[in-house]
Amino acid sequence: MRGAIFGAVILALVVLVLRSGGLSPVSSEPELPDDQAAIQLVRRYEPVPGRPQTIDDRIATVIENSRLAGQTQEIVGWSAQDLGDRRYLVHFALRENGVWIGAEWFVNLKNGWINPTNQYASWLMFERSF
Repeated sequence: MRGAIFGAVILALVVLVLRSGGLSPVSSEPELPDDQAAIQLVRRYEPVPGRPQTIDDRIATVIENSRLAGQTQEIVGWSAQDLGDRRYLVHFALRENGVWIGAEWFVNLKNGWINPTNQYASWLMFERSF
């Protein structure tokens, strides 16, 4: 009798867990705030499938080539502007020889969509000669 009651309780718990969407996976890394997740999504984006080079790698290459050519840079860095509904405007900026240069992307965290919003961001995403 006790075994049947115990089995029924276990079955009820399993049904309850399954109806609520299941158990959440345990992650060793804490989840990033949405603004940081949007920035990471852009930084880790690999423009050319099968070629392990991210937007971050491309920016580093451009900066290094520019320095080798004698240009001076002041790297401002990354920022994300919340547009609501888990959508962000992600911006990378630097100053080269005193002139501001920035790349900007629209990011939708709900579907992982990234879209460049200016020419520099498009160049970083779609140029194949890196």
